[in-house]
Amino acid sequence: MSTKKPVMSHDPLAGLDSEDGVQAGATGETAAAATVADDAVGSATAGAVFILPSSLTIAEVGELYPALAERMQQGGDFVIDCSGVDAVDGAGLQLLAALNKSAIEHEVSLGWRGATEVLRQAIAELGLNDLLEVA
Repeated sequence: MSTKKPVMSHDPLAGLDSEDGVQAGATGETAAAATVADDAVGSATAGAVFILPSSLTIAEVGELYPALAERMQQGGDFVIDCSGVDAVDGAGLQLLAALNKSAIEHEVSLGWRGATEVLRQAIAELGLNDLLEVA
């Protein structure tokens, strides 16, 4: 009898809704590529813009998660800028779906902007259009 070995040794989305917030380990190019910037609108309710890296795949999700979790813990409005995403897989979409769910549960206003055709097509192929209403 054979036993299956797990594909991953950790759950990159575990703790997204946890009370303690951020997990350690957000280092490397992916974390550096995902940045938070002041919104150009500049109003008190505008919040911040979180810029996603060009690749949103399983290889990056583990490093991207802590930055998103930290931003979620700050509360208030924020926008996810998807304009640079040119590669996405199921893990990347799972992260965005979990982020959207967490925003709803924590009553955080989350907006989307600049979704690339690659991202829109991936969202449509997995039937997530209603959940991830990207612009």
